[in-house]
Amino acid sequence: MKKDLIVYISYPFCAGQCRLCKSRVFPEEINGRYLYPDALLKELDSYRDALEDYIVRGVWLGGGTAGGLFDESIPHLLHTLRGEVEFAPDCELTLKVQPNMFNAYTVTQMGRCGINRVSLDYVSCSATENEAFGKAWVEEAMRYFGQVLANTGATLSMDIIAGLPRQTEHSLAQTLRQALKGSPAQISLYAFTGAGAADPEIRLAQAAGILTAGGYEETQPGRFALPGKACRWFALERTAECLGLGLGSESRMDGLLSVNTDDLPLYLKYADDPEKIVSKLEKLS
Repeated sequence: MKKDLIVYISYPFCAGQCRLCKSRVFPEEINGRYLYPDALLKELDSYRDALEDYIVRGVWLGGGTAGGLFDESIPHLLHTLRGEVEFAPDCELTLKVQPNMFNAYTVTQMGRCGINRVSLDYVSCSATENEAFGKAWVEEAMRYFGQVLANTGATLSMDIIAGLPRQTEHSLAQTLRQALKGSPAQISLYAFTGAGAADPEIRLAQAAGILTAGGYEETQPGRFALPGKACRWFALERTAECLGLGLGSESRMDGLLSVNTDDLPLYLKYADDPEKIVSKLEKLS
């Protein structure tokens, strides 16, 4: 019997570093961004002989916001991955996005590569709270995102931050009301604990109460889903082995934990040589 596998594909480029994010990310305009897809393919090829005994149950494209890679690169990468390892018929493929990353072209590409879940960095519907968090908020982009997403058939997940600087009971309730209008299958709540945090534990409890009253169930701490629609990735993280591809990604396979370098030039140069790009290797307990 084949072993369950999830595949995490790191895309370490983003418009800016959010104050809650601990990943190393780079500006989207950096030159290495355009060399990165080929490096991912080289790293994947180095695992070819190790994937025969696995079946993929979930794929997550994130790390920064992988929607920024959505040209021909993602369909080509996923097509190559499917050629290397078996995918389960109900495999969950999740793409991490920002609202301004969606257009008609995105919809076409999603259809080409089978992405069936979108994870949106919603954060807050307040422009001042997003600014304090390190994000820009454009209401028109969010409205357009909702219109375009409706044409994909993909399931929507959202991330919302509780305890942001300047966040109040009223503004958090408003954020949740706006989020629920998009009928997300799942909402993940995160507490902001940095400088200027506004009662994160109180705001988390408030958000949990609103979501529960709205018919959501807490499937894991901080993760709320409509009945039967929870994102399976988070459950699979506990039970399946994991192949991590890309900068800073982690793999847990065959009893070993390996962590890739977060040195972008090094990764781009040696992506096809695991011995040179792995910065940490140890046995799993």
